[in-house]
Amino acid sequence: MQQQPNGVDLEGLARHRGSAFGRTLQPQLSQASFENLLAAEMLKTDARQDLHLWVLEDESRMIGSNHLPECLRERMTQAAIAVVEDPFEIRLERLNEEYFLRMHHDFTHAYGDEQGWQEYCEYLHHGLSAIKRRLGLQRYNELAAQLDTALTTQLTTGSTDGHLAWLVPLLKEYYDPMYRYQLEKKAEKVVFRGEWAEVAEWVKAQ
Repeated sequence: MQQQPNGVDLEGLARHRGSAFGRTLQPQLSQASFENLLAAEMLKTDARQDLHLWVLEDESRMIGSNHLPECLRERMTQAAIAVVEDPFEIRLERLNEEYFLRMHHDFTHAYGDEQGWQEYCEYLHHGLSAIKRRLGLQRYNELAAQLDTALTTQLTTGSTDGHLAWLVPLLKEYYDPMYRYQLEKKAEKVVFRGEWAEVAEWVKAQ
């Protein structure tokens, strides 16, 4: 989103990535401050172009504790949709970098090695716990145990590969079906599909 000249990074402005694991180390702004920042960013984006078109990620109403203004949500429901369909392996690499490597680095940089590690572990467990009800208790307990094993491996070896044992089923059993269901309800709005680079080129051509 940040690479698009007319892109507005809603998650960046909200200081949250939208999912159960979406929190960052920056506290979220008040709703009023978020809306003021969003309005300023959209005006700034408008000033850089002639067509007054915005490129936005298709967020739900809530991004963490902030919610999108209803007028913007209404416009987004009417907009055309370009779907990014990257290979599963590429998605795993991106998630590994964003949620494991970077978050571990950020926590230890902010709190030091020992407390930072504890904060990082709590962050991952809190994210998984947030969707416990939807996973069901048995599946949640299985994934939580795999998360604990992955954290032990990461602590002793530095490798984040062990997280695939719980991340892959979480994507295939929970997130991907949820996203497919949501996208099916908007199928008539979809005008383009492709990998990330292809979608970026298509957007630039509009």
